[in-house]
Parts: sequence; C-alpha cells; structure tokens
Amino acid sequence: MRKRVKGLILLAIAGAAIGGLLFLSKSLTQKKPPPNIIWGSGIVEGDEVEVSPKIPGKVARLLVKEGDQVTLGAPIALLDSQEIQDRAKAAQAQVTRLGREVVRARVAPKLTREVVGKKIQEARAMVKGAQARLRSAKAQWEKWKKDWKRFHDLRRCNMEKVKNLSERLMGFLRLKTQPVGVSYLPEGEALPPKARRPRDRKIQITLCQAMTWARIYGWSVAIEKEDNVCIPGGLALNLLKSTKSSNEEILSRLMVEVGWVSKEREKEQEWYILDREYKTILMEPLSKANREPELVVIYGDPSQIVKLVHGYSYTTGKSITTRTSGRVACSDYLAAPLLHGTPVIAIPGTGDRVFSGTQDTEMISSIPYSLLESTIEGMKEAGAQVGSNRYPFVPYMLYQVQFPPIYKELARETGIQL
Repeated sequence: MRKRVKGLILLAIAGAAIGGLLFLSKSLTQKKPPPNIIWGSGIVEGDEVEVSPKIPGKVARLLVKEGDQVTLGAPIALLDSQEIQDRAKAAQAQVTRLGREVVRARVAPKLTREVVGKKIQEARAMVKGAQARLRSAKAQWEKWKKDWKRFHDLRRCNMEKVKNLSERLMGFLRLKTQPVGVSYLPEGEALPPKARRPRDRKIQITLCQAMTWARIYGWSVAIEKEDNVCIPGGLALNLLKSTKSSNEEILSRLMVEVGWVSKEREKEQEWYILDREYKTILMEPLSKANREPELVVIYGDPSQIVKLVHGYSYTTGKSITTRTSGRVACSDYLAAPLLHGTPVIAIPGTGDRVFSGTQDTEMISSIPYSLLESTIEGMKEAGAQVGSNRYPFVPYMLYQVQFPPIYKELARETGIQL
C-alpha cells in the first residue's frame, strides 16, 4: 500500500516538472507585443459608438479602415459635395423668394387700402340699389294685395249674385231641375276643385249626359275631347276637328249617312258651329258655380219656358226666334246663344231623349248670363197688370159653368134656379 502511494506522488512531481519546462520553452520563443498593446488572455469588453455626419448626404470616400485608431476631431470620411451644393442652391432660392414676399408684404397694405376702398364703394352702391328694389317690391306687393282683395271681394260678390239669381229662378219658376251655368275654358285655366271628369270613372259620355249630371245630380262636370263620345255634338261645339273637311261638311254628310236627311238635301243643311278655341266645357249647377258662366241653360215645361220669353221680351221688346231640326240639339242651346248674343228656345232632339233622360214634357231655354238678371226682373213685371205674372199660371174661374138641360130640371126639383 505504501509502495503504491509513493508511486503516485513521484508521478505527480514528474508531470509538474514537464509542464513547467513546456511553459518556459513557449515563453522564451514567443515574440513580445508592441509597447502600446496590452497582452494577455481573457475577455475584452468595450462600447460601440455610431458615427454620423451632422448633415445627411452620400459618402464619397472612407479615410480609415476597420481597426484603425482615430483621434477626436479627425476626419474619417468625405461626403459627396454635389448633393450639398444642390441643397445650398435650393436654400438660397428660398431665401430669395422670401425676400420678394417681404417686399410685396410691405407694398400690399397700400394696394389693399385702395382695393378695399373701391370694393366698399361698390358694395354701398349695391346696397342702395337693393334697398330701392326692395322698396319697389314692397310697394308692388302692397298693390297686388289690394288688387287681390278687390278681386276676391268682387268675385265673392259675383258668386253671391250668381247664387241669388239661381235661387230667384228656382223660386219663381218652381223648376224641377237646377239651372246650369256653362263656361268654355281655354288651355291652362284651372278647374273647380270638385269638378268631375268622365274619364275619372273610366267612361266617355255625351254632352247632353253631362248636362244631366249637372242639372239632376248637382255635379260640376268638365268635358274635354277625351271625355266626349258624341261625335256630332263635339263637331258642332268645335271640341273635335277634322283635318280633311270642315265640321259643317262632316255633319251634313253624317246626317245623310245615318238617314236623317236625304242625299239631295245634304248641302242645304244649316248648322250652328261654335267659332272659338278652348279646351274644356264646364257645366255647373248655377247655385254651386265657381265663376260667372257664359250661358245659363234651363230645362222646364212649356209654361215655364214661356215665362222666360215674357221676361226677355218685357225688357228688350224683342221676340225669341227658335230654330230647330230635332237633331244635334246641343248646338242649338250651347252654340247659338253665343253666336247671336240672344236667348234661344230649343226643342230637345232624339239624343237628348234617348241618352240623357230628357222628359217628353221638357223644353230648353239657353240665355247669355249677361241677360239673365234683366230677364228675371222682366218676368216679375210682364203681365202683372192682368195677374199673369206668376207661375204656375192661375186659371180664370170667374164665370158660371153651363150644364145640359137635364141638370136644370134636376136643379128645379131641388129648389135651385140655374
């Protein structure tokens, strides 16, 4: 055991000696480092420093290599001078521009005062002109308001007058149907709010039907060519037109073709053709009229119509001429009064009886509205001295009835002397 320990100790001493010899040999053979370099083994720590120029630019050339020692303030690179020169020129141009702006800024106040002064004068002139136009507009507005009030008051008075005339007609003649006001409206004239058009009911009607709607139903009716189904009536009232022949020629030919006139007498027919341009025929009950009509159409029995004749004749001294052919009677009472400016007595024709429900006992009187009031006044006076100014007519009863002889014999038996 002791021998073994002794061997290990000798072995360790020998190893240490060999290591010392190797270290000494290496130390003697290695070169010595420069005096400014610290030599040794271990870990060296240092600080990284980023180097950049004060002005940005492109690097043209580096003056040092990696690992070179540099001193504070020594140049390490050269920048491209062209880019710097361009920036310097741009800066100089900006300085020049700013200098000009400074000069303009010094001169501008004077120019601005002149311009502003001129603008102020122009604005004051515009204000004066606007004030003058405003005063004129206000004056015009006040005038329009007065005119509108005058027109509204006049229209209200006129409507009250129309309604009053309707009541007097109805009361004096005891008419069964309402008097109807007829107007011919041009393009663009507004219809009454409650006016009815046949097309709204998806139908077309005759002109005499429209008259029945107004006088019996009490409706305001507006008829245009799209609403009318009666060709003869439309031609007579100029609601329809032909591009090939005159309305008179077409009507005359039509009456021959449907058998109302012989072929030999075709050109001898006479027609009332309304000679005006318009768009709408408006028929309204006179009591509901929204305007003063051009015509007033009255349906009545012969004794009622003759009272109208009495009234017109009393105030004018003239008679009423009646012309009728028993066909297309609407031209007689809707066109003739306007053509001649006088009342018309019309006998309803076949169309009136078949299509519009006109009764066998009815006749028609059509009077220009301008003559209506004087005609009503004339009805009150005509025949007053002999007690014939009323309707219905009062039969004369102041006479003794004569009976056959047998009645006289019976009268004596009963003590009565006939």
